[in-house]
Amino acid sequence: MQYEMNMNYPNVNFKLARAYVFPQPYRNLFTIQEALKKGTIFKDLYRPYKVKVGGKYYYE
Repeated sequence: MQYEMNMNYPNVNFKLARAYVFPQPYRNLFTIQEALKKGTIFKDLYRPYKVKVGGKYYYE
């Protein structure tokens, strides 16, 4: 498949980029309530931010 995009360049054809994303296996999951708090259902993707409060670091 080829798409033509004219961006003020005559006779130039651009191909659009394609992305392939591997399927995410549904294992090691948070509960729905916990996933809503953390922003992801996958425990393997959760990366909390460290916040410094009064000289100590805490995870959000």
